[in-house]
Amino acid sequence: MPQYSDTQRREAVDLFEKIGRAEASRQTGIPGRTIGSWAKRDGITAQASVQKTEAARLVLAASNAERREEIRSLLLDAQVRHLQQAIATDRARDAQSWMVSVGIGVDKFRLEMGEATGRTETVDLPAAEATIDQEVARLAKLLDAKTVVPPNDDA
Repeated sequence: MPQYSDTQRREAVDLFEKIGRAEASRQTGIPGRTIGSWAKRDGITAQASVQKTEAARLVLAASNAERREEIRSLLLDAQVRHLQQAIATDRARDAQSWMVSVGIGVDKFRLEMGEATGRTETVDLPAAEATIDQEVARLAKLLDAKTVVPPNDDA
């Protein structure tokens, strides 16, 4: 069992507190369990490490939110440019290509905003069945109104 100096222990526990067990172990070459037991003995719990991790996660989330907002803005700007290109072109095929690009970009923007990108339709089934029944009845009346003369097979 290796012996570690007080300086090595302090350094390892300090690193544990700042950057966590795994990274402290990697940097010092001291097993993580050993560092963890020293930290526990010194009253330094993993909770401090968890709090720092949570703080770092919040900073990263804020940074990602800023990036996502920038991406949304760039997506909208690109769609405006593509729409202007579609309007400005004299060729139908080019206009169609630009409009497809606009449609895809708008879908990407909506997806980024957390909105649905597909169309959904809700049908009121009882109302639809009533409409169908009415149409069947109307067609039946039309059919009854016409007198169908069977062909004369005697001739």
